[in-house]
Amino acid sequence: RRGKDFWLFESAVWLHIVGASVISIYIPILMLQAGFALSAVFFFLVLFHLVSGVVTFAVRPFIRIFDARLSIGLATGLFIIFLGLYSSISLTQELWQLIALGVLSGLYDAFYFTPLFYIFIGSNSEQENTGENTGILNLVIKSAALLGPIVGSSLILFFNSDIYALAVASIILLVSLIPLYRIQSIETRPESNPPKFLAFFSDPREKKNYVSLVFFKIHEAAEAMLWPIFIFTVFNTLESIAGLAVLVSVLALLFSYLAGHIKEAQRERVIIIGSLLLALVWTLRVFIEQDLVLYATVIATSLFILMVKIPLEANIFQRGSVHAPLTSSMYKNAFGMLGKGLFFLAVSLSGINFDLAFVVLAVLMLGIALANYIYLRWRKHHELPLTKSEGRTTEPLKPVQL
Repeated sequence: RRGKDFWLFESAVWLHIVGASVISIYIPILMLQAGFALSAVFFFLVLFHLVSGVVTFAVRPFIRIFDARLSIGLATGLFIIFLGLYSSISLTQELWQLIALGVLSGLYDAFYFTPLFYIFIGSNSEQENTGENTGILNLVIKSAALLGPIVGSSLILFFNSDIYALAVASIILLVSLIPLYRIQSIETRPESNPPKFLAFFSDPREKKNYVSLVFFKIHEAAEAMLWPIFIFTVFNTLESIAGLAVLVSVLALLFSYLAGHIKEAQRERVIIIGSLLLALVWTLRVFIEQDLVLYATVIATSLFILMVKIPLEANIFQRGSVHAPLTSSMYKNAFGMLGKGLFFLAVSLSGINFDLAFVVLAVLMLGIALANYIYLRWRKHHELPLTKSEGRTTEPLKPVQL
C-alpha cells in the first residue's frame, strides 16, 4: 500500500543519514581531542542549533518559491563544505573556524530537515498509516545511524585519521540525491496562504504537540550530544563513544517498527509513560555514578525514547497532513532547534554543570507527561474526535511536483 515514491524517499533519507553519521556523531568529541576547550565545543553547539532554528523560518518561503528537493540538494552541498572545513580545525583551532562550522551546520540542518518532514507528510497519503510510516521512517534513520558510526569509527581507528571518513561521507551524501530526484510526484497540500502563528496554535492539540516536541527535542539533543560528552569526560577514550553510538542504534532499531503500531487513541498515554520513565533515567544519572549503570541507562533510554518520539511525531505528521504540512514542518524543526540551542546555552552559562543539566532534563520530561495528561482530560471533557475521523475541511490532496 506504499507507492514507489515513498520508497525512493526512504532510500534517499537512508543514504543521507549514513553519510552524515559517518563523522557527525563524533564531531563534539573530535573537537575536544583536537584541543578545543569544553566551553568552545558548547559555543559551537549553541550556535549550530540557534542558527538552524532562526533560518528554518526562511526555508518555508524558499520551498514555496523553488522546491523541496532543491532545498535538500543545497543542504547536502553545505554539509560537504562543512566536512571540508572541519578537516582543518585540528591544525589551526581558530575561532572563526568554529563560528563558520556552527553557521554551516545550522544552515544545513534547516535546509535539510524542514523539507524532509514536508516530503514525508506528502508521501504519507493514508492517515491511518501515519503511525506505522513514522515507525518506518525512524527505522530507516536508526539503521543508517547504526551503519554510519561503524564505517566512521572503522576508518578513523584503522587509518588513525578522519580524512578518509570525511571523503567517504561526502561521496555517500552525493549518491543520496539520486533516488530523491527520481521521485515523480508526491501527494501533498500546497499552502497558497500559510496559516498565521496564532491561527495555527489556536487548537489545543497543536499547543500540546509542540510544547511536548520542544521538551523532547531538548532531551534528544542531550542524549545524543551532552551524554556522550559526559561519557568521554569519564572514560576519555573515543572507543567509549563509538560503542555508545552503536549500542543506541541497535536497540532503537529493534523497537522502532513496534512503536509505530501504537494505536492513535493510546498515543498520549504511551507518551506519558515514556516521559515519566525518561525522567526517572535522568534522575538516576544524577545520583548513581557506577560505570555499568551509566551504560545501562543508555539501554533503557533507547526504548523509552521511542515511547515518546514515535507517537508524538505521528501526531504532528497526522495533524500536518490535515492542515498545513509545510508550516507544520517549519515549526517542528524551528522550535526543536531553538529549544536545543537555549538548553546548551543554559548549560554553558551554568559552568557546564552536568548534574544540574540532568535535573533540568528530568523536569522537562515531567513537563511532557503533564502537558499530555492535561490534554487527555480536556479531550475527554470535550469528547474530541481523533484526527483521522475529523474529515478534511479543504480540497482533496492533489499530486504536485516537489
